[in-house]
Amino acid sequence: MWGKQTIVLLLLASLLAACRPGKTEKGDGGDTIPMKYARNLTLIQHADFVEAILRNPWDTTKVLNRYEIREPLKRLVVCSTVHCALLQDLGAEGSVAGVCELQYIDLPYVREGVRRGNIKDVGNSTEPNAEMIMDLQADAILASPFENSGGYGAVERTGIPIIECADYMEVSPLARAEWVKFYGRLCGRARQADSLFAAVERSYMRLKALAEEAEDEPTVIVDLPYQGIWYVSGGGGANGSMYRDAHARYIFSERPESGGIPLSLEAVIEAGEDADYWLITYSSPEDLTYKSLATENTLYKNFAAYRKRNVYGCNARATGFFEETPFHPERLLADLISVLHPRLDVEVDHHYFTQLDEE
Repeated sequence: MWGKQTIVLLLLASLLAACRPGKTEKGDGGDTIPMKYARNLTLIQHADFVEAILRNPWDTTKVLNRYEIREPLKRLVVCSTVHCALLQDLGAEGSVAGVCELQYIDLPYVREGVRRGNIKDVGNSTEPNAEMIMDLQADAILASPFENSGGYGAVERTGIPIIECADYMEVSPLARAEWVKFYGRLCGRARQADSLFAAVERSYMRLKALAEEAEDEPTVIVDLPYQGIWYVSGGGGANGSMYRDAHARYIFSERPESGGIPLSLEAVIEAGEDADYWLITYSSPEDLTYKSLATENTLYKNFAAYRKRNVYGCNARATGFFEETPFHPERLLADLISVLHPRLDVEVDHHYFTQLDEE
């Protein structure tokens, strides 16, 4: 049944050598679509299809996967709220036939679609309901790959193509955002995708230049420990790049890692007790306050940012932070500049971080 679908995404061998991104090559091999920032994605325009080559971010000498996009995909199962939001941005929300992790998706169109039965909740993203996905006659599944995950289980055996959304492994905000060119071509919205990224890039670069005009470069610590472990981002990832572009000194910017680094609370206090600002992203029914922060752990009072009342929180449940910022990093950059450099004249349409109330 699945091999006879009129809308087809052909999976090719994943061990072929990747083309170098960003270089335009002409001839029988097709024309490489320029990528200015993304390093794990190559798109090649052939006569009657687009070839997408995904470099393995955990072993950059290998290819994670290759895809041929011959016609727009019209029925998708989407495993993350990030990509549900992006499809809406592209005007392709009608292609969402199923979602995973519904409890984490606050997008009105998804909630309404589920209520009406137009969109199905297919369960947990690590083990979605394969039978439900087959019943949906999905063209493909958008899933986020993880290193040494062991594959996709029963869903893999359905024969439905799995699109590995490795955009989150890029090492700069604009590199991740540039993957919109891939998703746009998946759903027949190439022009919209290219236009969207061009606008994002222009705005981001303008804001970056504005931040460079700031006289000071404040130091920053971020987030909170979880179950006794404080996972911090290294300076080699997109978060570290974002703080540099906001003309701030992230306290772990010298660490080369791009992913999370597990540290103790004491280690973070030692490194960041004198930091000027403390930015916390969280998801909760109740907003974080100075009182609730100190109640959670009195050691937080050791941070100068706490004592100086320079703690800013972003309640992701109320702000759409996770849905918006991966493919709209310019919105987050504007918000960070407004917090870290209040004297600069920056227009902020999306307030993610706000100063904590006392209680």
